[in-house]
Amino acid sequence: MGEEGGGIVSVTGGAGGIEARYEDIETLARLFDDTGDDMRTYAWDDKGIAANGDLVESSILSPGTFASAESAVLGATIGPGGVAFEAVDLEVDALAMRANVTILRGVDDLQRQAFEALDYLGGRLLGTVLPSLLLIGGVGALLTAARNPLLAKPALRPPRPDSGR
Repeated sequence: MGEEGGGIVSVTGGAGGIEARYEDIETLARLFDDTGDDMRTYAWDDKGIAANGDLVESSILSPGTFASAESAVLGATIGPGGVAFEAVDLEVDALAMRANVTILRGVDDLQRQAFEALDYLGGRLLGTVLPSLLLIGGVGALLTAARNPLLAKPALRPPRPDSGR
């Protein structure tokens, strides 16, 4: 990995935690893709071993051994379960990882837009209704105060000393 592959980082929580994980998945996908490319190249280069001049010449001396060796080389390079198939498997995994990150980012964006819309609508509704509610509440408070006998009577004052009471 070193300088070429870039290290996979670990993030635990925080405001950018999810985004950092997406970047890690993309880094891993790049690593899988690059490794798959390398493995596919090795498979195509190494299958030529089966056509190596010395190996082909040995087929005259030992046809059975030659057939076994050729079969083993071809099986290990381009046969089912060989390096070429494993390379394709890595590249399909890389493609799936990239697709998942794209989908998850899209979902995150839709979620952010939905929250912004709800926040806007909530603020708009509150800004429209709140003045009316305050006005209705104020009128209601005045009406309640006017009907309450304790609040409707003038405040009792202590008697004046000169009034004779």
